[in-house]
Formats: sequence, C-alpha cells, structure tokens
Amino acid sequence: MHEERIKDLKLELESERTSRRTFQVENIEAKAEVRRLNDINVVVLVDGDGAKFLDTLLSSPDGAAEASRRLTKAVRTFLQDSPYSSEDVPILVRIYANLKDLATALQKNKVIPFERDLHRFAEQFTNSRAEFEFINVGPGKENADSKMTSKT
Repeated sequence: MHEERIKDLKLELESERTSRRTFQVENIEAKAEVRRLNDINVVVLVDGDGAKFLDTLLSSPDGAAEASRRLTKAVRTFLQDSPYSSEDVPILVRIYANLKDLATALQKNKVIPFERDLHRFAEQFTNSRAEFEFINVGPGKENADSKMTSKT
C-alpha cells in the first residue's frame, strides 16, 4: 500500500515538474513576444495636400478630435488580421501639408470660412494624441512628398 502511494506521489511529482517546465518555457516566450511588440510601431504617413479629411470634419469645431478617432479606428481595423493588431502597438501618424495653400483652397471651396480654421484643425489634430502630428511643410509642390519619402 505504501509502495503504491509512493509510486503515485512520484508520478504526481513528475507531472508537476513537467507542468512547471512548460509554464517556464511559455513565460519566456511570452516575455520575448512582449519585448518584440514593444519595439514595434505602425507609422502612417499622409500627403495632406493630396488626401484631405472630410469637409464635415474640417469645418467642425470638434472635427480634429473626431478625425483622429476615425483614423485610429481605421488603422486598427486594417491591422486586425496582422501581427500588429494588438492595441498595445502604437500608431504614429504624420500628415504633411502646405497649410497656407490648402487653407486657401478650402476657403475658396467654402469648406472653411477662414484660413485660420485649418491651422486650428491642424493644431487640434496634433494635440489630440501624443503620436499624431499635422506638419506644415510650407510652400513648394513636392514638399509633402519629399518629407514622406525621406521617412520610409
């Protein structure tokens, strides 16, 4: 009877050792995955002269915050089936545009009443999330393009 109990205890001990080893390996792998994910950033570069936000967002007082929410959601949706789908993966957004010319065009097309409204939108977009920036590249047809290609 004691021998059988000893045999059972030895089997239990071996099972516990195997489980512990398995958990140790899984823990090491999980820590490595966390380190790998901490090194990942998703970067979204936008030519703001060529791809503008919806008129309703540009003209709304809360449009910049809504634009940042929608952009974040769209990027997360795009990434959902990728290795970068974790909510912990930061999304960095850089929008490059000639704010003066874009503001003039938006005012001319009656999207915004005043040119300063686009500057306000850009500032609010930049302040909506630490990872987001709306950057004025100044005059020049290819300034936004050159900024985007130098970042890739």
